[in-house]
Amino acid sequence: MTEPQHKRSLWLGVLFASLVVPITLICIALISQSRAPSSANLLIGIGGIFVIATPVSFLATTLLGLPFVLFLRALKILNWTYVCVGASLIGVLVDLLLVWLVSGELTKLSQGLLAAFIGLVSGIAFCLGVRPNNSFKPNLLRKSA
Repeated sequence: MTEPQHKRSLWLGVLFASLVVPITLICIALISQSRAPSSANLLIGIGGIFVIATPVSFLATTLLGLPFVLFLRALKILNWTYVCVGASLIGVLVDLLLVWLVSGELTKLSQGLLAAFIGLVSGIAFCLGVRPNNSFKPNLLRKSA
């Protein structure tokens, strides 16, 4: 019997990946503030980010990230590296789509890099939830005869 490619349910990874996006956005918003917001504004901002970002993140993770992970699993190459690279690309793709839908413009490079970072954090959270078994295992070179 072969060892499974992940130790926990994929849905746990989807949950982790979806919840880490609003948390990351809140951290970025707090770090980028020049002065501390009032308590009321802070709670409204945190609530607004969770209300908007969590469903969007869950939808993106379920519709784009999960099929990507299932594809990697079918190819038997599910590992942290591929998941994190794919999550970064999905982060940029979702950002491009959202910015275009809201403003009709394309994403700026700095915003695209931030989206890639958020996607990377989401991919890491997914991997922490799922725990791929074969991450970073090198392929051994065969000796030539």
